[in-house]
This record gives sequence, structure tokens and C-alpha cells, in this order.
Amino acid sequence: MGNSIISQEVLTRQDAIDLVLENHYDIQVVQKTVEQAENNANLLNSGYLPTVSASGNANISYLGGENETVQGTTAFDPAESYNYGASLNLNYTIFNGARAYNFRQMKEQHKLSELQARQVIEQTILQFSAGYFELARLKEQAKTQEEALSISKNRLDRAKYNYQYGQSTQLDVLNAEVDVNNDSINYINSRQQMLNAQRNLNLMMGRDLETEFDIETDVTFKLREGKAELVEMALERNVQIEQTHSQLQNNEWALKASQTGWLPTLALNAGYQYNGSENPNG
Repeated sequence: MGNSIISQEVLTRQDAIDLVLENHYDIQVVQKTVEQAENNANLLNSGYLPTVSASGNANISYLGGENETVQGTTAFDPAESYNYGASLNLNYTIFNGARAYNFRQMKEQHKLSELQARQVIEQTILQFSAGYFELARLKEQAKTQEEALSISKNRLDRAKYNYQYGQSTQLDVLNAEVDVNNDSINYINSRQQMLNAQRNLNLMMGRDLETEFDIETDVTFKLREGKAELVEMALERNVQIEQTHSQLQNNEWALKASQTGWLPTLALNAGYQYNGSENPNG
């Protein structure tokens, strides 16, 4: 086991996290949500820009045939007549009490979606890091169980030799065999747990589940802040607290927008229309 693992690719935690950020499904979903919220908060959707519409029409009439009177039948030449028109309209809302608050609400919703995406990313990285260090622990445990199994096999060999030369009993050999069986089961279980943990990490990184790799087992802790500093940092940077503040601000803009219903709306409308016709026989 040890030789097969050592020869494999060493995947550092940072490289693994980069793969998670690139391929994890939940992160991809929230990134699309952020893009959608950003588009919604665009000036084009704010109601501040004027709207312009244009239309046109054309009609062709054809007239031809014969006219029968008491004097006889008279044929007349075919004739065509044309009717056409076009219009251009401009609409602009000069004042709308709720427009400014609605636009601020969309901006705040964009900010909130970014905070929600950040929370998903942080939770995913935290979950992955826990799995990464758990795999490191299982790897070391598997090595320990392999060494224990090797020692038990050596003890069994010595017990058999001692029994052959009359220096031990059959009971010693049986006890040694029991130890080998127990250590073998422990090693197999540790090995299976390690492989399962490796598959889980591959799933989070968006790779083939059976991809084998080695990881770093050395861990350095650099936590130097005291309790008071950690609490202060949590109040300033905790994403859930920031989401709560953003939701409160969003609700405030929504409330102010609803309170502007009694205000008048001032709009400017302008239009141009053109109609024409041509009748060669007119």
C-alpha cells in the first residue's frame, strides 16, 4: 500500500481547493445566480432610461377590369394605388417615487446574492478541508495498521519456529494467528475508509472517482489571535451576519418603495406620425 501511494501525484490542499472552486456543482450554481442578480441590477432594468418605439405600414391596391354600360362594354387600364405611413414614439418617466428605491433594492439584492455565494464557497471549502485532513489521518492510520500487520506476521512466524523446536505451545501459535487476523481486518477497514474518503474528495473536485493521488500530511497551525480578537473578526467578517445586514437594508428599501404609492408620476411622451398615398389615376 505504501509504495503504491508514494509513487502517485501529490495533491496539495491549495491545488485541490482550486479544483473545487472550478468544478464543484453548488459553486457553479451560485455563480450563475450572482450573474443573474447582476444583470437585474443593471441600469437598463432600472426604469431610468427612456423607451422608444417605431412602427410602419404600407398598402398596395390594384384595380383593373371592364365597365359595362348601356352604350356598351368599356375596358379601362389597370391602376395601382399606394398608402403608407410611419410613426415614432418616445416615452420617458421624469419622476417616479418608487423607481429610485426599486433600483437600490435590486443593487442590494445583487450584494446579497454575492454574500450567499460566498457562504456556499466558504462552507464548501470548509467541508473539503475537513475531508482532506480526514484523508490524511486515514492515510497515516492505514500505514500504522500495515506496520502492525507486518509485526503480527513476524510474531506468527517466530511462534511457528518456536513451536517446531519445542520452545512454545500450539496455543501461542493460535494466539499469534488471531492477532494476524485482527490486524489484517483492521488494515483492510482502514484501507477501505481511506479509499472512500479519496472518492469523496474526487467527487467534490469534479474528477473521476477512482483517480488516485497522494496528499500532504504535515499541518501547521498559525492561529495567534486571542478570544477577543477572534470575536471581533467574526462580527466584522462573518458572512451570515453580513447577509442579515443586507436583508435588513433590502427590506428598508422595499418599505420606502411601498410608501411612495401616494406620490404622482410625471412622464413625458412625444411622437411623430407620417402618412402618405399615391394614386396615379387620382
